[in-house]
Amino acid sequence: MSKALFTLFTLAIFSLSCSQKQSAQLEPITSSQDSLTMEEIRGRWKKSLYQTPDSVKAAAEEMLQFAQAKGIRSGIIAGNNMTAVYYSKSGDDKQALEIYDENLTLNQGDLKGEANIYNNMGNCYLRLGDFDLALEAQIKGLKAEEARDNTEGIAISHLNISGVYAHLKNDDKTLESAMKAYDMAQKHSIEPVIMQSAFQIAELRIKQGNDSLGMVYADTVIRSAQRLGSSFGVHKGMSVQAKALAKQGKLPEALAVIREVKSYYLSKDVKNEVLLQSVSEIEFLNMMERYHESEILISKALNLAQQLGEKEQLASLYYTLSMIHQHRNNAIAALEDFKRYHSYKDSLLNSEKVKAIEDMAIKYETEKKEAEIATLSQQAAIQALELKQKNLAILIGLVVFTLVIVIAYFVYRERSLKKERAQTELEQRFLRSQLNPHFIFNALMAIQNFMLKNDGPTAAMYLTKFSKLMREILESSRQEFIPLASEVELITNYLDIHKMRLNDAFAYSIEIDEAVDPETDTIPPMFVQPFVENAIEHGIADKKNGGQIDLRFKKYDEHIAIEITDNGKGLIKKTHSGHNSLASTIIQERMTLFNKSLKTKIQLVLGDIKNDQGEIEGTRVELKVPFSYI
Repeated sequence: MSKALFTLFTLAIFSLSCSQKQSAQLEPITSSQDSLTMEEIRGRWKKSLYQTPDSVKAAAEEMLQFAQAKGIRSGIIAGNNMTAVYYSKSGDDKQALEIYDENLTLNQGDLKGEANIYNNMGNCYLRLGDFDLALEAQIKGLKAEEARDNTEGIAISHLNISGVYAHLKNDDKTLESAMKAYDMAQKHSIEPVIMQSAFQIAELRIKQGNDSLGMVYADTVIRSAQRLGSSFGVHKGMSVQAKALAKQGKLPEALAVIREVKSYYLSKDVKNEVLLQSVSEIEFLNMMERYHESEILISKALNLAQQLGEKEQLASLYYTLSMIHQHRNNAIAALEDFKRYHSYKDSLLNSEKVKAIEDMAIKYETEKKEAEIATLSQQAAIQALELKQKNLAILIGLVVFTLVIVIAYFVYRERSLKKERAQTELEQRFLRSQLNPHFIFNALMAIQNFMLKNDGPTAAMYLTKFSKLMREILESSRQEFIPLASEVELITNYLDIHKMRLNDAFAYSIEIDEAVDPETDTIPPMFVQPFVENAIEHGIADKKNGGQIDLRFKKYDEHIAIEITDNGKGLIKKTHSGHNSLASTIIQERMTLFNKSLKTKIQLVLGDIKNDQGEIEGTRVELKVPFSYI
């Protein structure tokens, strides 16, 4: 997050200043005195950027009043830009976007002005979280700069695009765009872009484990910021140096640097940066096992994150706090903080899903209206031809109409298929993300029982396994295929938790055939767990001891066969019990969805295990799922 925010902060000033410089070229100013007055207002506006939002607004209003009184269109555009900056600094980027839309009309096709407006619109969309619109606007700005062959503008556009990709967590694209900006800026000595692109690259290199190269780029940030006289940039470079030092194991030096950076941002009241540096400081303190200091700092950081509405940071901080309590064997506090972590994490996931569905609906309605308008236009054209050319027009009209119907059919068919595929994928993700609520309830009750019995170590161990399982389920639910090793690890953890809950009432074994490579063979996730759940809850749950569950993985042609057996009461008794397992319902729905989209179908065989006398001794499930290679 810090990478893109830094880009936004500095480029907002840099690109908007460029925008106002170009606006003066749109038309001749009637007198040198008018030109001088506008430059003086611009000077006051630039100084106001480092003051209060009200001072920015006052300078913008002064420019607009002067330009409107004189009828100077370029001055009106400049005043609008200043006003848009005021709204952005006040947190109202939607209002700023309306003003930039108005300026696109006033701009009258000037490529330089168009490029700057699109760049600024992209930054607004980025702050609003509309990443697709942000990327679209920045790419339009890049095309405008390329059309006028402006090297400086092209470099700025690449840097803006890298900021969008950073928010999308696409490290490869972020690095690619940042390197384009950096190379171009170095070649043509564009100092602000050198500083910002070097910052992007430094953080990415450190994230990739290349601390030495990251430190080189961090030094470049600091030197460039010093040449520009930017204390903000110097301290951003220092924050990256601190991360590199921590990676190298130099934790006291890293802690000292990050505290110096944080102190600077506190003095400037830049709250979002104070929060980011606090998170880094907490990370360093935990690495040094100074948990008491870390806990105090987390409390302050939580208050600041609440003020800023940073749900992602709140989730991260509560998770860290839960781990600290767990380390101290304070199971009750650890569980409470873990619940808060999940609460914020779930709200983030739900918000993302709702937004994705809303975006899909808006896109569908827009395309539908555009298709209707296109059809009406074509019909009007056909009618005009009929009036002018009678018989020939009728013939041409029939041909055109037929072509339109055919094209419309294929377009509609393709859109329907895309929509169906998207819906299928959405349903798959939803089904993968489901876990029997009774399991979660039972797990939490088990933790509570251990705590009531003052069995802290067992409660902590149970909580560790439970949190690990939750993380594994969340991670696997986002993927179509996962390595078999990951699925086996999830199932093992799941079985261990139930085994602890049921006081070792059963044993289990997992056997993987030599032909199967768990690291490279991948299968659809969360297909095995529901059958293991049935084996426990409906097969051996009533046994006080002596229960046995066995899993075997073998490879057949295009399938991996998974055999699950138990020595419980058998399939017939389970069916007659009248209990409709949520896991069974989910697995049937997922199989139906997968078999719609996959060439190699999923196969399922259920049956009872009987002895020589025909008595039921358990249940056998054989599931054949398609696999692929990493």
